[in-house]
Amino acid sequence: MKDCEGTLSNFRSGLFLLVPVIILLDATNTWNDVWVERGERKWCIPLLVVFVCYITTLTISGLMFAWFNPSGHDCNLNVFFIVMTIILAFGFVIITLQANASLLPSSVISVYCSYVLYSALSSESRDYVCNGLNNSLKGVTTRKLILGMLTTVISVLYCACRAGSSLKSGTFKASSIDPLIVI
Repeated sequence: MKDCEGTLSNFRSGLFLLVPVIILLDATNTWNDVWVERGERKWCIPLLVVFVCYITTLTISGLMFAWFNPSGHDCNLNVFFIVMTIILAFGFVIITLQANASLLPSSVISVYCSYVLYSALSSESRDYVCNGLNNSLKGVTTRKLILGMLTTVISVLYCACRAGSSLKSGTFKASSIDPLIVI
């Protein structure tokens, strides 16, 4: 029975990781649509945002190589996940360019994937030799708690505003609500 509960918990936690991806995709697509509707002549701003997101992704990945792959230790699993994150980021670019879509959502999702990997690798136990941050980590700090709380509040507010804006004149119609937000 406990094995079934553990498997179910792992499945639910995987689904939980998809919720921020859906929120980020919706937000960046909306942001991109606003720029396109305005006929934004200053296309440098969206391009700069995309460039900064990809530079941030590569910087985080490089730092993770330094922190979670100490020399003299066999940390192949950490290296595998870091390399897979970089491959996913390039894969997002290729898929986006082949679909003639915007690079903004894929760049933001790449940063998010790098952040999730950093969060997972930094959560390894302190006595694990592949955790290069084991001496400098002090557990959960007030700064991390506040950042997590602000992220949660912003996400909930965004979802509430999106769900509220898709309702028409206070009546509930199943076709007028984004099905991804109802989940």
